Amino acid sequence: MPSASGRLVSRVVTGVVLVLIGLLWLLERLEIVDFSIATLMAVATIVIGVALLIVSRGGPHVGLVVFGAIVAVLATLATVAPLEGFRGGIGERNVQVSTPSDLQPDYTLAMGDLFIDLTELSDIEGIVDLSAGVGMGQLTIRLPEGVAVSITASAGAGELQLLDRRADGIGVDQTFESADFEGAADALRIEASVFMGRIEVRDG
Repeated sequence: MPSASGRLVSRVVTGVVLVLIGLLWLLERLEIVDFSIATLMAVATIVIGVALLIVSRGGPHVGLVVFGAIVAVLATLATVAPLEGFRGGIGERNVQVSTPSDLQPDYTLAMGDLFIDLTELSDIEGIVDLSAGVGMGQLTIRLPEGVAVSITASAGAGELQLLDRRADGIGVDQTFESADFEGAADALRIEASVFMGRIEVRDG
């Protein structure tokens, strides 16, 4: 059983790391500094590792080791998955698009279910780009009929279902391109991402 001093050290280091993560993330959001979340997680992992080396002679620090392992896993996921999805709120969001003017270039949700219905979308002119991302949860996109489409999807950890193509695991990437996309004057180009969760793209 860890001693009282060991528990105190673990709490102090955990507090320092959390404050560091929060402070640097705030500075990044305020555009005062510019760095990736993967870099932030890596720095936090190093801080925990150094702390463990310093206090290791005082006995086991299970809590600190567990916390370090969690941060290390997050750092690994951050290197293989985009984190832009951690914006846009929490909950369930349904989006229905019927005209190109209604279509936003970027849809994001931090946590929850994001449903984008493009089945009524018509009169597309040129190559129309759509980017959608969810931090943790599910992203579902329904495609319009008769429109050439190209899809690029990625998941830090989870499942990708692009029409009849399926993949799952950690650091998953999947692409789909309709037979008429290459050379099409009018088409839809989709980029979808989820940090942890599921992406489903299906016909209307």
